[in-house]
Amino acid sequence: MLKIKNVTAKNVMRVRNTTQAVGFVTDSLTLVLGHNSDLAADGSRNCTGKTTIIHALRFALYDEALTN
Repeated sequence: MLKIKNVTAKNVMRVRNTTQAVGFVTDSLTLVLGHNSDLAADGSRNCTGKTTIIHALRFALYDEALTN
């Protein structure tokens, strides 16, 4: 069985040229919630990088993009 301990992404979607990392430290279910801290944000969870994690995992595991 494959256990993913962390994902580090750079130049993926909204991450751009900044390195971002997400750790999966437990053996149970991991819930990913975003917090939009932009000045114009209203506390929403939009555009916070949740889908970027899925795209990075897909590319790392299968060497293909999820979307164009």
